Amino acid sequence: MKGILSIVFLSLLIVQDNFTFTNENQKVILSIDNNAKTLTWEKNSIIKLRVENIDTKKMTMSAKGIMFMKSDKPTEEVNLSITPKRESFQNDTLNLHIGFKNEKNEFIHHKFLILITK
Repeated sequence: MKGILSIVFLSLLIVQDNFTFTNENQKVILSIDNNAKTLTWEKNSIIKLRVENIDTKKMTMSAKGIMFMKSDKPTEEVNLSITPKRESFQNDTLNLHIGFKNEKNEFIHHKFLILITK
């Protein structure tokens, strides 16, 4: 029985999505153009942050080089645009910081790490 539980647990770890952050009943799901898992140097990409139970008007986001874009669903998602320039980064990772308040009015912070490739 322990062996089966271990296999199920390992399977969940492998399938876990690095672009989803959950805090109790609140959730942020990050997606990149065409379901890509990385950004590309010198290429414009659109990053969508879909949210559940979070007020997007009070949500904070910061990262090097991001620009806010208009969204068709402003209460459900935030759209960001980025064209990563090599000279602006010290490494090959975009650190996208997000923040919001939970139901207890406590500030919640999360950092998405997005790889930038050729």
